[in-house]
Amino acid sequence: MKATSAQRFGRQAILVVALAAVLALIYGLNVRHGVALSDEYVYVVGARYFADTGSLNARFYGTAPILAQGHPHQDMHPPGYALVLGSLMRLMPWGYWTAVMLNFAAYASGGLAVRSLGRSLGVGESEATAAAVLFLLLPCYLPYVFWALPEVVVVALMVGIVAAAGLGGSWIAAAANGALFGIALLVRESVIFGLPAMLVMAAARKRWKPFAAGAALVVLSAYVPLSRHRAEGGTNFWRSTATDSAFAFGAVHEALAGAPLQTLEGMGRQFWTNRTIVSRDFSVTEKAILVLYVALPGLSFLRWRSRTELQKRYLAAAGAGFLALIVATATLFAVPPWSGVRYLMLFPPLFLPLWADGLGRAAGRAALLLALAAGTALDLGVLRTFDAYKASRQARQLRLADYVDGHVGAAPVTRVVLENGWLFGLRHYPAEVISTPPPNFEDLHLLHRVLWFDYVVAAPHSSLAAGLDRSARYALVNGGEAEAPLLIYRRLR
Repeated sequence: MKATSAQRFGRQAILVVALAAVLALIYGLNVRHGVALSDEYVYVVGARYFADTGSLNARFYGTAPILAQGHPHQDMHPPGYALVLGSLMRLMPWGYWTAVMLNFAAYASGGLAVRSLGRSLGVGESEATAAAVLFLLLPCYLPYVFWALPEVVVVALMVGIVAAAGLGGSWIAAAANGALFGIALLVRESVIFGLPAMLVMAAARKRWKPFAAGAALVVLSAYVPLSRHRAEGGTNFWRSTATDSAFAFGAVHEALAGAPLQTLEGMGRQFWTNRTIVSRDFSVTEKAILVLYVALPGLSFLRWRSRTELQKRYLAAAGAGFLALIVATATLFAVPPWSGVRYLMLFPPLFLPLWADGLGRAAGRAALLLALAAGTALDLGVLRTFDAYKASRQARQLRLADYVDGHVGAAPVTRVVLENGWLFGLRHYPAEVISTPPPNFEDLHLLHRVLWFDYVVAAPHSSLAAGLDRSARYALVNGGEAEAPLLIYRRLR
């Protein structure tokens, strides 16, 4: 007796999820765990604070945003990941491991969404399942399951929204999918580059209007008000005056002011800077991953003439969005090592079903095996790179936190000025850490007038330490220690 399509779908869905679980288990047993990157501390501590209080106010601050915006305010990152992770922490308050569980759910769901997208595009059952399997072994997706970062969540949301748009359904379902796009925008603004593909799929089912309405409702009612309280920096378009931003706001301001030549010059400078960084600082593993990320979408355009009209429109829309993201990444964003991978990993899953469908059965099997082997080899390279990086970062944070804790003691602290004091902030939750200290004592005096802090940690022989030594409002805690790596001052009044 032949299995029904629903039964086949169920079996293959179970296969995808089971494979995701096996891969995550194998990788998880061999990878280094725990938070290490500054963003991870920000997300984990911020999510815990949201779970406990319902507030998105930051636990880590910079001096410049406090002086410019006042205190308190939100972190510079979009608030969506902290909202989702914090909501989950109310049920499972396990910090880093809650983030891993969320990321795994997104990882497995991403595979299912790739398969569903393939079926919506008219791809065969076996090709759609092959695309889902390939998604699970695309380099960097599995490694990021074990980082408290939103990379895999954003990818799953992106593919899931496009796949759901292709299913059609009722007007209410289409509006809900549009609302999900608004939520995804709260997690990472780069999903805007996937909007053309989403609208093409929604239009094919005559549901683009409710999709757009649902998206507009969430953007206006949630994204706009929540984002207005974010700290300057990062990609915060509401407060775009920060000098340490990852985005070239200056070029955009010049364009809006009607200076196209200056805009192009600024984009050209950013492109040249990124080109230099890529050639000098990117590892062979990272370059190979970027090549793969670009090659997979390109190869999905094979057999263009034999594509259906929907597939052609979809490929054109997804390709335009991907090209726009590449141009924006190269000319408007700072791209230090591994940032390019984090930016571009959003798009390859959207092309996997048509890539798998465009090779033919025999060639497809060989190409799939080759792609799986390449993905596995690159992920092993990523494991070594990420583990070494995480180990060094964790060791550095442990030395810093242990040293400061040894002089601060077990007494509760409200707020400290401690550069890169990420682990200290996690240990002393819910204390606030001013992780970007004032550059000089004059700015510290301004900060002093705005809010209370218990301790200031400064580098020896710095201008900040010199001012603190002269002030009667601070007492040196570790003055009796010869050649102290840091100077710790307790605020007296």
